[in-house]
Amino acid sequence: MKRRSIFAFIALSLAMLIPAPGRFVYGVVLVLQMNLLVFLNCFFTLSIKQLGLEKIKTVLVLTFILSITILYRQLMIALQPEIVLTLGNVMYLCPISSFVIGYLFNSEEKTLIENIKDTMFNLLFYSLYALIFFLFRDLFGFGTITFFGANHMIFEKVLFNFEQVRFFTVFASLPGAFILTSCVLFLYIIIRNKMSIVKNAEVNK
Repeated sequence: MKRRSIFAFIALSLAMLIPAPGRFVYGVVLVLQMNLLVFLNCFFTLSIKQLGLEKIKTVLVLTFILSITILYRQLMIALQPEIVLTLGNVMYLCPISSFVIGYLFNSEEKTLIENIKDTMFNLLFYSLYALIFFLFRDLFGFGTITFFGANHMIFEKVLFNFEQVRFFTVFASLPGAFILTSCVLFLYIIIRNKMSIVKNAEVNK
């Protein structure tokens, strides 16, 4: 993992994974929001460059992604009001992550297509990780699996009783989410460093 990827991972975790309730359905909503913001921001950033507004780029980008967030939130209120009510202001933290990811992976030297491919490829990794993160907390923290249900309600399927998941319920809490994120990042960095050492040793032979 490159340094800029680590920064993006930390931003994503602090602004989306840790504050959000540990339910899979909430993760799906936030991941969709993240991908929408980053994808549209690629086009908006190109428009800023073409219009010669680079001096106020930051203000324009933040205003744009916040506007898209408001529209997305209003759409989710119409479709799944219970989810929006539970997430609360967490949905307004997603623009922070999308802004950081766009800043780190977008390049003015690349074409629009190249920027979209590079940014969305990196975002795919974070999206998959986020979904697995929320699924793990849902399964082991609560013993359930949640998804979109009928009549604007959340579908919940109980898979394990409390006695079976009692040891893992800490992961349903905010400190548990922070611990889980820190452990995953720590292990990934260790594995990545070990692979780099092995690769460099083979090159030096």
